[in-house]
Amino acid sequence: MVMYEGAENDLPSPAMNRMVLIRADGSADMGMGHLVRCMALADALSEASCTVHLATCHPECIPDWVLSGFSGEVHAVPPRLAQSDDAAYCMALCESLQQPDWVIVDHYELDARWHNPVRGAGSAILALDDLANRPLDAQLVLDQNRIQADADAAYAMHVSDETTLLAGPAYALLRTPFLKPPQPLDGEGARVLVCMGGADDGMATAAALRAVLDCGVAVHVDVIVGLEAAAHAARAVPCPGHSTVSVHIGEPDMAGRIAGCRAAVSAAGSTVWQMACLGVPMVLWVAADNQQVVADLACSAGAAEQVDEMDVQATSCTMASMLQHPERLLEMSHAGRRLVDGQGARRVIEAMQLA
Repeated sequence: MVMYEGAENDLPSPAMNRMVLIRADGSADMGMGHLVRCMALADALSEASCTVHLATCHPECIPDWVLSGFSGEVHAVPPRLAQSDDAAYCMALCESLQQPDWVIVDHYELDARWHNPVRGAGSAILALDDLANRPLDAQLVLDQNRIQADADAAYAMHVSDETTLLAGPAYALLRTPFLKPPQPLDGEGARVLVCMGGADDGMATAAALRAVLDCGVAVHVDVIVGLEAAAHAARAVPCPGHSTVSVHIGEPDMAGRIAGCRAAVSAAGSTVWQMACLGVPMVLWVAADNQQVVADLACSAGAAEQVDEMDVQATSCTMASMLQHPERLLEMSHAGRRLVDGQGARRVIEAMQLA
């Protein structure tokens, strides 16, 4: 595989004038993570004069604030298609769009059997992945969760020698609102964020909220949940209108909600890169196997602490220790900013230009 050495500083302004099709899905069950990171890339591509179309299943179930992030049309893919039929649908769509220069696919159930015919029809392929568990046939593969050496080893048997691998949080896909300077971590009215991801059924959210409320430090807790978790999270609030807890369902302004938090309890998904970029120290729970690499990277960088999932007592003790030591919070905040500078989408576009 080819390793891409992108510029680390003074990135040129992207200059593209192309049509792009993105194939990704999201739902209340799986969460919106795939679509949200594709949104970040779509934003940057639109700023670079690209028209970005989205092909997705059940667009009627996707929030408007997500769909509005794509400058082109939203095309409804018939659900539960076999890979060959999904590829055929997208190839026909590409033909109707006069063959986009790039097709970006972010989908765990699509592999080389999908990539190969779509690529053969004339579009370059960028595959977003973090599982490294199946063959991929793409010019570019992006895994923002593994450092380059680990990604080289993980994908060695899954990509060809012609594939360029973009790896690590330098390529983390974040939208422009996440690039704002971090807010001070001191002062009165400290806020703590609880965010277990859109696919959480509410049980982890409720446990994490209980851990923060029991930590012995007076804070206001902002709880971000998907639709599936809303009922459980609401029941976890000690009483209606509790003055120290706010529950936000399907939050469209994640950057605004994260900014200014003194700390967070979070699942170790892509939200970790958002919090790191905004300088928010984290206590992480690993809720899925592919999240462990994210937790390892954030913890080794000094931006987070990992606690066993659903361990309320350990989480409460870790959060208390962090909140009672402002100097530790500040060190973790700086570590997060060093790990993720927010320029990932621009670097990916630069790699697309050179491919």
